[in-house]
Amino acid sequence: MNSNHIGADYNFAWPTAEIAVMGPEGARNIIFRKEISESDNPEKKKEVVEDYKKKFSNPYATVSKG
Repeated sequence: MNSNHIGADYNFAWPTAEIAVMGPEGARNIIFRKEISESDNPEKKKEVVEDYKKKFSNPYATVSKG
């Protein structure tokens, strides 16, 4: 609930923290809508969520952007 732009000197997060505007399931439905609807694989939704979590929904992605 804070950032360097607001004036925080330090920001801390556990390595398992999820930092995102919305949950991965909601983001999946918006970002990957076309991929999921065109896929014959019923597990595609789970795969996309896991990939999203690894790439974006973690403190390391946030830290890399300052």
